[in-house]
Amino acid sequence: MLIAGGIGITPMLSILKNLCNKDRNRRVILLWNVSTKKDLVFRQTFTAIAEKMPHFTFVPILSKEADYQGETGRLTQEKIARLLSDYHFRLDRSHYIVCGPPKMMTSVIHSLQTLHVSKKNIHFENFSL
Repeated sequence: MLIAGGIGITPMLSILKNLCNKDRNRRVILLWNVSTKKDLVFRQTFTAIAEKMPHFTFVPILSKEADYQGETGRLTQEKIARLLSDYHFRLDRSHYIVCGPPKMMTSVIHSLQTLHVSKKNIHFENFSL
C-alpha cells in the first residue's frame, strides 16, 4: 500500500514505475490525499500504469472538494481500514510506504500502528521542501 499526501506522490511514482517494469502482477493500492481536483496531476501516468499492472488500484482522496463523487476528507484510521477491506488487502500482510507532509505522515503511521500493523511493515520517506 502506497499512501501519499500532496507532493509526497513524487517518490510513489518512482516506486510504481519500478514495479511496473519488474513486478507487474503485484497487488498495489495507492491512496493519494490532496486538496482539490486540480491537485491531481499525473493522471495519464496512473492510467498508463493501470493498463500495464492489472492489480493496481488508484484511490484519490480530496479534502476540499465539495462536489467530488469519490473519497473525500482526510485519511483517517477508519478510512484506511475500510479501503483496505474494500479492496481485499489484509492489514497484517501488507507493507505500507508513507510520504507526505509531516502531520499527515505522523497521523497515518499512528493510525497504522493503532490498527496493529507491525512497525517492520511501515516504511516512510521524509520528503519536504
